[in-house]
Amino acid sequence: MSVEILHRTIKRFRDQDKHVVVIGHSYGAFLMARYLAHPGPDAAHRYLIIAGRLDMPEEVVNGFLMGMPYLFSGRRNADAVSNV
Repeated sequence: MSVEILHRTIKRFRDQDKHVVVIGHSYGAFLMARYLAHPGPDAAHRYLIIAGRLDMPEEVVNGFLMGMPYLFSGRRNADAVSNV
């Protein structure tokens, strides 16, 4: 799933005059945060982010976008992230 796929899916349902609610959990929350930043919140009617981590280090964000998995230890610093 990517931001572009999410955008096309929302647009498809909006074009059918459907009420669109987007729910993102875990990785979906990560994608939704990126989606809300660009192209923005106007496409869907409502958004719900569940159990999403919005404060990821840039290294992890870039890795996720390249399909690399990461683990988080729960600590809030750079040592808390490890690539698996």
